Amino acid sequence: MVSVSGRPALDRTGTGVYGPGSMQQRDDIEERNRGLAHQWFRAMTETDLATLGALMADDVELNTCPSVRAEPRRGHAEVLGRLERIFTSGRYYQPGTFRWDVHEVIAEGDTTAARVSATAEFPNGNPYENVYLVWQRWRDAKMCYMLELFDPAHWSNQRNA
Repeated sequence: MVSVSGRPALDRTGTGVYGPGSMQQRDDIEERNRGLAHQWFRAMTETDLATLGALMADDVELNTCPSVRAEPRRGHAEVLGRLERIFTSGRYYQPGTFRWDVHEVIAEGDTTAARVSATAEFPNGNPYENVYLVWQRWRDAKMCYMLELFDPAHWSNQRNA
């Protein structure tokens, strides 16, 4: 089997190429991962820290746009703490106003890519909206890696308007 990239598709354990009859296994894993991504965004919208924590691997890594110059967050406690500060501290957004609208989630193997819109209210009352591309890698039904890409200049312009 060949992936979209043209490379041989690896099995979920990373031990080799899929053999005959394993298409259903791959499809099942990809469907599960799509569901996990949707569950992640629902939990983010609801600021459900318990569910977010349950969806993360112990060695999870969270990255954002390189232009933001934020250091990657690593480890369950550090990533969950960062998300809690972003969505509940009132420093970035008014608590309870952040919403995700999932437009599509694509899955290939252990990876999902989602296009989502975010809306919220800044602490100064200004409205926020932006489009995000979120790349997630899943291992044993837990997120082990996430990269979010968005337009930080658009974020700043709205916050400072």
